[in-house]
Amino acid sequence: MKSIYIYTLLDPRNGQVNYVGKTINPKLRFRTHLKPSSLCNEIKKNVWIKSLLQFNLKPELSILEKVTMSNWQQRERYWIKFYRKQNPNLTNTTSGGAGVIDGAYFSPEARRKISLTHKGNKYNLGRITSEEAKNKIRESLLGNQYAKGFKHSKETRRKVQFGNQKSGISKKNTSGYRGVSFITRENLWVASINFNKVQFRLGYFKIKEEAALAYDKKALELFGSNCYLNFPKERFHR
Repeated sequence: MKSIYIYTLLDPRNGQVNYVGKTINPKLRFRTHLKPSSLCNEIKKNVWIKSLLQFNLKPELSILEKVTMSNWQQRERYWIKFYRKQNPNLTNTTSGGAGVIDGAYFSPEARRKISLTHKGNKYNLGRITSEEAKNKIRESLLGNQYAKGFKHSKETRRKVQFGNQKSGISKKNTSGYRGVSFITRENLWVASINFNKVQFRLGYFKIKEEAALAYDKKALELFGSNCYLNFPKERFHR
């Protein structure tokens, strides 16, 4: 059976215990406390840890005792009560003995007890959402332009559809035309186009306008009539 450790997190500025917890892997648990993803919720412990990190400080982890699966709840409650008397601002939000232990294996009997404790919990998956909650969700979606069913403008749809075709010409482009560049060793202009992260060479040309025209024809073929071109679209619909 794996050992369970009751530990404390101390404030390095004054050595005061600010949190009591349990784990089977103290090093991993300590790293988890400091992960940005673990500090998202504005609970007392996280607020305290983030206040330390702002000054390049970290809490100090200290092991209180090694316990077993059968008595960790009792011992955690004991130590939380003990340190709360010394520090009324202890960041633990409960009296201990609840929750699960990171990485621990639970016997069928233990899993049955956990299941029983969750029954009747209104926050469990599958609960019926009240009409008031539903209305709040609807109101939050009303102003969300990304909500399902929202109709985007024609320009926005075009940007989404042709997202892999750049809207502007690179500053390094010396030809003044989209998809056209000069190859010095060949003394020719080359036309190329990017599609689905792949570059296609369209040919070499003595005149850069011919290369630009080749680009436009291929762009129309790949992206359709709403794509960016070098020349007016009317030129291709005569």
